[in-house]
Amino acid sequence: RLRWDAPSAPGVAARAGELLAAAGFDVDVERTRGWDHGVFIPMKVMVPDADIPLAQLSLRNDLDPAAHIAMGRALAPLRDEGVLIVGSGMSFHNMHVRGPRATEPADTWDAGLTAAVTDPDPERRAARLADWESLPLARFAHPREEHLLPLMVALGAGGDDPAVLLATANKIVEQMRGMPELRAPRTSADLVRPEVTIKPHMDLAADLGVTTQALSQTIRIATLGDIDQNSAKFSLSDR
Repeated sequence: RLRWDAPSAPGVAARAGELLAAAGFDVDVERTRGWDHGVFIPMKVMVPDADIPLAQLSLRNDLDPAAHIAMGRALAPLRDEGVLIVGSGMSFHNMHVRGPRATEPADTWDAGLTAAVTDPDPERRAARLADWESLPLARFAHPREEHLLPLMVALGAGGDDPAVLLATANKIVEQMRGMPELRAPRTSADLVRPEVTIKPHMDLAADLGVTTQALSQTIRIATLGDIDQNSAKFSLSDR
């Protein structure tokens, strides 16, 4: 069984409750439930030693996206108090479709969502996210929106000042340099991407009858197409 025995952060939870209550939200405290899978799965990957105190917040029962954006705005002061606010969820969460059937509609949905979250106008960006159901194939991507709503909280907590957002992003990227568990985050900041050298066992491949084309295709899949096929320097004589 998977375990992630990180300590709780009751002080952070209390402070979050104060901020939410001051913004007009009803707040209650749950002291017995363990970490939700939406917490311990990503955190176990990011911080496998579980040496970071953490407080988890639930979603509202009404699943109101605008209210969750407002919650994020209420929690924004935590950022200046040394608290990292993580919106843990999934951009696509339809468990009824798999494989090729999901690819094209998921890409369509992802394009619409990306355009909304990268809208340079803060008010329009928040409005587009609050109206997420109007995006193409929204309910195909999220039959229920529990896995999307954490994004709304993160958006609200992120603030609206572009200079502050950029400075914060650069600071996070710099801190990420010291996390050996983290691999090649997708970011425009100056973070060196690791290089992986793939050396196929040609003798074994020949014994198994594996073709050069199959080897090249496997490397392209394994690297998500981020390398040039020719850089593998295969030739037909290498079969």
